[in-house]
Amino acid sequence: LEGIHEEKEGQEHLAPYKAAMKSWLIGHLSGKSLKDVSGTAGVKRLQREIFEKFEEILASAHGKVHLVLKEVLFTEYVVQ
Repeated sequence: LEGIHEEKEGQEHLAPYKAAMKSWLIGHLSGKSLKDVSGTAGVKRLQREIFEKFEEILASAHGKVHLVLKEVLFTEYVVQ
């Protein structure tokens, strides 16, 4: 997030949106097939889809706090 200087402060600003983001993400991922999430193109597409939806969710914060999502990064990527 850009515009928020400390990680803790950023987490506090995201807290009201965390449930909506997590719920959407679980639903979105559960609808994906192995083919959808395999390979570089699949991973990039998934990152773009997540980025776009999270930006939409954070846009609902308009007027409350300025939240700008910079990118979606995966710390783990396990496909079963």
